[in-house]
Amino acid sequence: MLAYVSPRLLLLGDDTPTTWTALELDALDGLRTRLRLEHVGVAANSKAAGAAEASDRAFVARLERVLPQKPDPVVAAFTALAGAWEERRLGRTGAELDVLRRWTVAVDPGDVELELQPSVVLEGTSPTGGRLERWVFWREAESARWIGALVVGGELAAYEVTPHASGAIGWFWRWAMPGPEEVSIGPAARDGSVRVWRTYGCCGEGFDWTRAAVAK
Repeated sequence: MLAYVSPRLLLLGDDTPTTWTALELDALDGLRTRLRLEHVGVAANSKAAGAAEASDRAFVARLERVLPQKPDPVVAAFTALAGAWEERRLGRTGAELDVLRRWTVAVDPGDVELELQPSVVLEGTSPTGGRLERWVFWREAESARWIGALVVGGELAAYEVTPHASGAIGWFWRWAMPGPEEVSIGPAARDGSVRVWRTYGCCGEGFDWTRAAVAK
């Protein structure tokens, strides 16, 4: 929307920077209104079109300097989790604290200039290295929604990712039984650990992720 003068005028930008549409209303009497619609365009490859496009590019550049783009909250949340993790059950002691899974989180931030959307892969393996789970998520170009699936280790189904203001992240699908219906990963605590909650129908389990030691 380029301009709005209530209640008479609405000026809308088109899909190209050199065309626009104006809608103007005039009250004729108590029952009638005249609508005037005007579609205005600049001839392609003309000097006027080149000047308009240059002006638009300069305007966008000024906006980007004044209003820098905010980071995608899903990318930010997963970037904080990038790397290797060891998963243990919460509230357990002794031998029950053995590592249940080892997780690797990889983030591809995408490329705006190449129109490549960001994506995330989470891979869970057994303590011996056998692959147990693989989650793949990506951002849809048109809707900007984050969706994905558990592609190894459960029923193939679409999940939608939800970022939280606290920096936590989660995904949910109502009909994922017998696999997990909901997964929630909290933000990193001061000691670097992360709390994870997985819900299966009416039951849930809590886990603790700690950074895996990197062999030198």
